[in-house]
Amino acid sequence: MMAMREGMFSNIVESIETPKKKKFRVLEVGCGGLPITSEAKGRKDAIYVGIEIDQESLIKNQAENQEPNAFFVQAQGENVPLPDRSVNQVYFANIFGDDEIAVDSKLAFLKEAYRVLKLNGVVAVLEYYTPNNARNLRIDDRSESLVKLFKAGGFS
Repeated sequence: MMAMREGMFSNIVESIETPKKKKFRVLEVGCGGLPITSEAKGRKDAIYVGIEIDQESLIKNQAENQEPNAFFVQAQGENVPLPDRSVNQVYFANIFGDDEIAVDSKLAFLKEAYRVLKLNGVVAVLEYYTPNNARNLRIDDRSESLVKLFKAGGFS
């Protein structure tokens, strides 16, 4: 499994770094069970990278998304295995509304997003919950602290 993972990292970095490939690059932090990265199906104009710490979700995503331009990597948001200024968009899925993720970790995720995001890139925060998996979310109460967190992560 480690050799396969190492091969995946080199393929991802090669795809991201090759200047002649002027593809749109998307990173999803916390791709879980409903990855944005699945949007890669049938698209040749973009490279999608989804990172996830949960191995079960990662294996499922790899099995269900066999597109050559979609990569799923077991990694933490604090240490994204991509070069500086290499992606156009960063998506965070169900990260900032999760009370089980420490604020320090969320800040580290944002600093990494800032590092890998190209100038004028876009960060999207997606919080989608159903009645079955919703926690005691009070996103409205958190909006001010979320803005402060983004500023501390380097965003203006």
